Amino acid sequence: MDRTVETEFFNPAADYADPRLKIYLEQRRVRFDGAVVPLPDREFDVLATLAANEGRTVSRRALLTGLWNFPPGLKSRTLDVHIHRLRTRLKDHEGLNLETVFGVGYRFRRFADPAEGSAQPESALDSDDGPAPCPKPMGAVAALSMAMAP
Repeated sequence: MDRTVETEFFNPAADYADPRLKIYLEQRRVRFDGAVVPLPDREFDVLATLAANEGRTVSRRALLTGLWNFPPGLKSRTLDVHIHRLRTRLKDHEGLNLETVFGVGYRFRRFADPAEGSAQPESALDSDDGPAPCPKPMGAVAALSMAMAP
């Protein structure tokens, strides 16, 4: 069962490694798909903390009070900005496995080995017996230019 980390705060105690992501605490270095990814201190702290709590939902309050020493009731978008930047820096065709648990916090999921296929579960739309997925909607300008094309 998923447990939300709220009052207790789990600091990373050891390096993290999966087939694609490596986090070295002492050197404060991250490698993603073999390449070093430079991260500012706070982004590193967020990623290392979430990875140390892999599979658990870490509440916004725990992250804000544990990493920034914010008072428990303070409303801030600081964490959201750091999560967005982490997703941008570490994105690939699958995206970073930092899940938003709406109204609660964030959860980190281990990356799958690329040789094993996608970590994402197959959806019903991916099977041959289901309906074809709808095409991505296009903007009005693109639709108009296509309609006017010779």
